[in-house]
Amino acid sequence: KVKSYMAKGNKYFYLSGWVPQSSIKKVENLENTFNNSMVEINDSDKVSESPPTKLKNNKLIKPFENIVNMYGTPNYNEIDPTSFLALTYILLYGMMFGDLGQGIIFILASFLLKKKWKMGSDLLLRTGVSASIFGLFYGSFFGLEDVIPTLVMKPFDNIMPVLAISIMFGIIIMLISYCLGIYNKLVKQKDLEEGIFGKEGLAGMLMMISFILLIAKIVILNKMPFILPVGMLIVSILMEIFKQPLSRTIENISPKYDTSASDYYLENSFSIIEAILSVFSNLVSFTRVGAFAINHVGLFMAFEVMASLVGGIGSFIILLLGNIIIIGLEGMVVFIQCLRLEYYELFSKYYKGDGEKFSPLKK
Repeated sequence: KVKSYMAKGNKYFYLSGWVPQSSIKKVENLENTFNNSMVEINDSDKVSESPPTKLKNNKLIKPFENIVNMYGTPNYNEIDPTSFLALTYILLYGMMFGDLGQGIIFILASFLLKKKWKMGSDLLLRTGVSASIFGLFYGSFFGLEDVIPTLVMKPFDNIMPVLAISIMFGIIIMLISYCLGIYNKLVKQKDLEEGIFGKEGLAGMLMMISFILLIAKIVILNKMPFILPVGMLIVSILMEIFKQPLSRTIENISPKYDTSASDYYLENSFSIIEAILSVFSNLVSFTRVGAFAINHVGLFMAFEVMASLVGGIGSFIILLLGNIIIIGLEGMVVFIQCLRLEYYELFSKYYKGDGEKFSPLKK
């Protein structure tokens, strides 16, 4: 199998590949067991191509590497997003699909699928635990809300607070995403232009904060002066419009523009409109978290009404079918919605994923 990867000469086979630093000694020892063979080790900074990425995560979050790799593998110039994705994904899933009984079904299904579909079973286990915990918070057991006590609140009875909490949670994790993106650009990639003046950098974060303050001013903070959020918004817009000349002046780089000045400002003016719409849509997107928590209860209530109309054994069958449909259909829809929030609202702030996964040949 290894020979199929080798170049062949008159006297030798030649193989070039990547080896983790921790395995270099092992490869050299292996080579020493053969006659007429040699190994030459070069550091990655002496090679023109970028090294593949070997992800290092503990067993608890390792299954989420598959979700990261579906989007793209991280390169060595950015943070591995697996830890942050695992934490936020588990919380988002539980908030949207909080039910103790249905969460336990996920956990049991994960053990049944362990041998046939390890990746799916590991994700089911973690999302099942999260759904079960939030089910306890909501007081929901197989859709029924009068079987176990409610530890926090019932989503259907507290619609506005649930939507508000979901937006607040979205704001917190988006701010963290911006911070991760700024760290990637400034520290890892040494990119002052995008790290400070870009729409995913400090300027973009200031724009989002200004929107939050404007909404807060209108809704609750009546005494807060308008000048604070409006001034912050204007500063962020100016930072993004003049990002290239400002950053290149600071770094003493010429020329100040990649294109003509008129083309640059025209293009950047339109990109500001896109940035403003993007920030607004990002904030609104997290209402789906609360909406699905409410919808989860509302969907089962429809089956409860049908069950009460039928009565007898028929009502039990309807409730059973209702749970099967909710577990199968809504469980999948929530999985997709969590992916959407991670990929579009969060990854867009801090993650490129243009690396190559390290897939080793194993002896």
